[in-house]
Amino acid sequence: MPAILYVFLSQGQRIIQRLGPAGNQIINRLVAFLRSVLVYRFP
Repeated sequence: MPAILYVFLSQGQRIIQRLGPAGNQIINRLVAFLRSVLVYRFP
């Protein structure tokens, strides 16, 4: 799971540049979701 989060964070800028503002929202939501999963899984 942390590896997936790392990939999203490291490739986030590249994805945002390709998709524009919609990509920014998608990345922000995915990161928020993954953080919440990690918090609930590893308190």
